Amino acid sequence: QHVISGLVNDTQLKAWDVSTDAFAMMRGEVMHYGPRSYLPDNPTSGALVRMRLRNPTLAGVRGDFWTVADDSGHFEVQGLETAKILYTKKFRVEAYGIDAQTGAITDAPDWGVNGERRLPDRALKVLMDDDVEQVQVVTTEVAGLTIFEMFDPRNLLTPERVEIMDASLEAEPASFGAALPLTPPEMGLFGYVNRVGSHVETSGVLFVKPGMSLKAVMSTGLYGLGRRLILLNSSEEHPQGVGYTVPSESRLNETVYHVAKDITYLNESRIANLEKHGVNNRRLTGFHQEAKRLLKAAGEARDEHRHQDFLDGSRKAWSLAAAAYKDVSSTQGGVIQGALFLLAMLVPFAHFAERLVFGFPELKEQVFGFFGFFLAGFLALRYLHPAFELSISPAVILLGFVILTLGLLVTGIGVTRLNGELKDMASGRRGRERNDLQRSGTFSTSVSVGLAHLRRRPMRTGMTCATLILLTFSVLSFTSIQSSLRTNRIEVGEDARYSGVLIRMPGWQTMEMTAYRSLTDRFGSDQIAPRAWISGDGVGTRYLVQRADGEQFTEINGITGLSVLESSLVNLEEGLVAGRWLREGENDVCVLSMAVADSLGISAANVGTSSIRVFGEVFRVVGLVETDAMDLPDLNGEPLTPLHPEAKSLAVIEAKQSRGSGSGQLPSF
Repeated sequence: QHVISGLVNDTQLKAWDVSTDAFAMMRGEVMHYGPRSYLPDNPTSGALVRMRLRNPTLAGVRGDFWTVADDSGHFEVQGLETAKILYTKKFRVEAYGIDAQTGAITDAPDWGVNGERRLPDRALKVLMDDDVEQVQVVTTEVAGLTIFEMFDPRNLLTPERVEIMDASLEAEPASFGAALPLTPPEMGLFGYVNRVGSHVETSGVLFVKPGMSLKAVMSTGLYGLGRRLILLNSSEEHPQGVGYTVPSESRLNETVYHVAKDITYLNESRIANLEKHGVNNRRLTGFHQEAKRLLKAAGEARDEHRHQDFLDGSRKAWSLAAAAYKDVSSTQGGVIQGALFLLAMLVPFAHFAERLVFGFPELKEQVFGFFGFFLAGFLALRYLHPAFELSISPAVILLGFVILTLGLLVTGIGVTRLNGELKDMASGRRGRERNDLQRSGTFSTSVSVGLAHLRRRPMRTGMTCATLILLTFSVLSFTSIQSSLRTNRIEVGEDARYSGVLIRMPGWQTMEMTAYRSLTDRFGSDQIAPRAWISGDGVGTRYLVQRADGEQFTEINGITGLSVLESSLVNLEEGLVAGRWLREGENDVCVLSMAVADSLGISAANVGTSSIRVFGEVFRVVGLVETDAMDLPDLNGEPLTPLHPEAKSLAVIEAKQSRGSGSGQLPSF
């Protein structure tokens, strides 16, 4: 009380300068469409409005701003960070209608054609660049389907994009929505500072109209490439799925098993269709058969209440089914590409056939003859090539080829004319006749002369064509192209310090904690050694380390978190100068390098009694290691210390551009 009264009654306290205020206000309204409305003019009374910040939970409490809309749908939020002083990013604005009796969500933000699809970037994100911002949130009546463990066990990440389809229409519904967790890829996608870290939630809610059956596909990346999660509610009789009805299934328990089952049944149907038309892929078949076996074993484990075996089997089945799904798509794409290649070969074939068989002198007759041979070749491919049987509409392949050919033709004509005009302007001969022969004209003339000579000798030409056809058929009959997996081997040193597997994300990006939990569930906690880093994003970012029992302090570039198991891996324990390594159950101890210990005035005699303070937490020093020991190489030939800020930025950029991993020796700390 004395502190508060002293602050309030302080006569020397300066008045607050409004011009330096770093906070702003948001005003808005939550509306929805009426039965006969062309605009969202009906208020969603009592809606919960959420300012979704890109921050993690704080001791189990979310740092998002919340407020409640009044009866007219209006709301007001104060204390939001403004971009006038602080460098802030856009954040999402969400609103949810709540049933007063049950607390269930009855309305959610509309992501459909009448909601956020009308916005420029198709998402309601607001940048607080003014003192007061106005916003309108459009909601729609929905029912929610909660899905659990959306974590992709094959790629070790949680997908952040979702596509929802109406199962009855096989198309996107007019109104839908979703509440998805924040993921590190999404943070990087929008340029936010990753404050979520490795703690990513793996559950979400899909919103559709009550009573609708939905299908969902989740993916990752800027353009939604790489389908990671598919929900169809499929079976052997309906491999395409019938959808999950909402709200009769408000929770999709055993989501991992359902995803594995849906992808496996979908692959089963597509693989059978490929084999029906003579397209076989041994690697694809192997993936699929193993996924079916694991899925069956997971179902048996569930019936026998062996829950851990059920979860492990479902995850492995999902991983293999996803790999097979990718192979199915690539195989189908390869067949379609082969058909397009043959159609492209029909163009010169039709021209040569017309010249050899008919040799019409008139241009109009030549055109009719060309198209006649082209259509004959297309009809032959239509009933012989499997790509046209695999396609839902075979005419679409022809239409796409014609559009592509015409586009290339028009582009070529335009570029040729432009180059000719530029050459004329450069040489100062615009408008004059050019007597020099073009290379393309010379080539076409040579081809025409050659075809004329071939037409004069029909017997020799026929025998030559028959020979080429027989040779091509013989070569293709004894040739089989197969896909196989290849392991890339990179030499990083003569001897490995231990036998094991090192798992990390491309570009040293953040790995989710769910990946660690999945691996420990599969192999046991005594076989998995977790590692954690903390390092600055810039060269000037350093962390303060202070001696707890003194005034000495120093600045460091990063901190590495290790476990007890490291003594049997890279084994930094070999470099111990004093003290010991970490022990099981210790959470408040640390091991310092000699360089940091000397800066803090901690010697071998102080080990076990001295402590340091980092981020307000006190850690007891139990060991000192040689500074050079921190550079001991891991399996990838790189030390355990965090990336230097410059190398870290470069690695992240390379990972985003090429989806590869950074390489090279890392700077020491």
